[in-house]
Amino acid sequence: MLSKYAWIRIKEQVSSVAFIILYLVVFQTLILSVPLSNALGIAGGIALVVFGLAFFLEGLILGLMPLGETCLEVGAAGAVSSNVNPVLISEETSITMIRSAISIPADITDKVVDRLLEISTINENNTERIQVLDSPAAYVRNGL
Repeated sequence: MLSKYAWIRIKEQVSSVAFIILYLVVFQTLILSVPLSNALGIAGGIALVVFGLAFFLEGLILGLMPLGETCLEVGAAGAVSSNVNPVLISEETSITMIRSAISIPADITDKVVDRLLEISTINENNTERIQVLDSPAAYVRNGL
C-alpha cells in the first residue's frame, strides 16, 4: 500500500520535471552541439531531484498544510468574533516598502562588487588574495 502511494507521488514529480529535462537535453545537443558527457551521472542527479521533490512536497502536505489550515481557521474565527478593523496600508506606502526591499539589497550588492573589484586582479594594479575567478560579478561589471 505504501509503495503504491510513493509510486504515485514519484510519477507526479517525473511528469513535472520531464519537460524541463527534455528541453535541456535538446538545447544542449542540438543548439549548443555539446554531447551529453557523463549521462549516467546526470541521470542519477535527475533521479535524486525527482525523489527530493517528492519527499519535499510530501513534507509540505503532511506538515505545513495542516498548520496553515489551522492558522486560517483560528484567524477567521478571531476576525469574526472581534471588533478590531484590520490596518490597511496605502498604495503609496506599499510601493515605498517594495522599493526599499529591492533597493537596499541592491545597494549592498553594489558595494560588495565594488570592493571585490578594488582587491581583484582585474584592476591590474593590485594582486591581493582574491582572484578574478573568485568573483564572477567582476566579469559582469567590467563587461568581460
